[in-house]
Amino acid sequence: MKMQASWKSKRTPLEVIAALTDFARLSQQASALLASSLETPDSLGLKILTRLLSLCYADKGAFVLSFQGQDIGRLAVLTSLTDQLVFPLIVRYKMSGETATTALALFESDGLDIQVPATMPHILIWRRAISMQPMQPDGWDQSSEKLSQVACAYFVLDWSETEPKFLEQALLAEHDLLPLLADAIDAVIVNVLQALRVRDLEQLADHRAERNNELLKAELLATVSHELRSPLASIKGYTTTLLRHSQHISSEERHEFLIAIGSACNRLETIVNRLLEVSQLETKTVHFEPVSVNLIHLVQEALTSALPFTGDETTAVTSTDPHPVTYTLHIEQEYDSRTSNGLIIQGDRRLLRSLLDHLLENAMHYSPSGGNIEVGLRAIRHPNALADLELQLQQVKPTVAVLPATNYHGGPLAEIWIKDVGSGIAPEHLQSIFERFYRVDMSLVRNVNGLGLGLSICKSIVEMHDGTLWVESEPGNGSTFHVLLPL
Repeated sequence: MKMQASWKSKRTPLEVIAALTDFARLSQQASALLASSLETPDSLGLKILTRLLSLCYADKGAFVLSFQGQDIGRLAVLTSLTDQLVFPLIVRYKMSGETATTALALFESDGLDIQVPATMPHILIWRRAISMQPMQPDGWDQSSEKLSQVACAYFVLDWSETEPKFLEQALLAEHDLLPLLADAIDAVIVNVLQALRVRDLEQLADHRAERNNELLKAELLATVSHELRSPLASIKGYTTTLLRHSQHISSEERHEFLIAIGSACNRLETIVNRLLEVSQLETKTVHFEPVSVNLIHLVQEALTSALPFTGDETTAVTSTDPHPVTYTLHIEQEYDSRTSNGLIIQGDRRLLRSLLDHLLENAMHYSPSGGNIEVGLRAIRHPNALADLELQLQQVKPTVAVLPATNYHGGPLAEIWIKDVGSGIAPEHLQSIFERFYRVDMSLVRNVNGLGLGLSICKSIVEMHDGTLWVESEPGNGSTFHVLLPL
């Protein structure tokens, strides 16, 4: 028999060198696992096992990785090699899971690294302990055993088909051979472990992203439900009161109730319109009709609609607020240019007006009573002004720019800026405030109502006009939103 002849002579150095070369190649393939998906830890583990079986002339075997090296026998019996937290990699070649479990259950953890169980004399178990530096991301579950610094690899080699008279000779030969392969095997295992941990981190990141998406969906549902429920409750309450007690309600009270109902209806209409608007912008179904638009006239119109407008300054006059919010409009001139004739751009007038309405509403909501909201307009035509703008964008873009800058070297620009004196925005929120439904305060009980869609709509409108939008903000010192549009 071929197997008989192979045990009559020692393995040649060329065979050992060839095996070491193959394991070196496998180590390189294991390293590539970190950068590609051509191999998987399971397929690579099978290559390691079959190459070792071929070198040892073994009939079958198993390759098991464990992150709990102590008392492997008890763990094998308790888990039957099915717990991936304990055994992240299990590869078998012609060996049943029951045989592998039985063999590992007989391994003495405090014994030698190479053992032959007394009740299974045709099996050899080789243990390799690998020291690993933990790859621990922020927030990783501290109870996870995958962060153990020591991993153990177990190779279960089976010569059950070898004739008994050659079995002892075969096992003795492997006691001399396996230590020669230790370094090469360890290098492959280390790379496999790294690949396994990278895979675990990727799965953890996917799980966290999925969990965050679920939480976001729940928060959005709660927010939308709350925003719809509040005006509906007002409408229902006032309507029920009018229907049940109309005879006992004075005309003045009835008038107040009707005003409250009308206000709640307006709020509901605004919410529905916002949802429709953001849906159309996201699906690119919004009608875009560019015409010549005078920005000065458009801004003045938006301010007039927001509050009674007179000259360059507006004041919110309400009967309930003793310290109204004021608006101040600045029209700046650049060097020797004249802006009195207007800032004319090509754009959709309706969408640009919506952009201004959202920014003004946002500033008004977050400004304290008695605060002043500044609205500025300027043309940027001079080369020096364009250079100054480029420098400004380079300084703010890494932290607070939310859209990529347009090619502002190609032509003159118009800038609109709206500055409030509110509480400002914390740095960790600046990159997210233009996302749909994003609220700095996601709680339902808050001072400012809303769905968190206004700034997302602004972002989409600016993108449609090939513009740039960014924010400058500092907690406690208010926020300034800048819009750049090509003239």
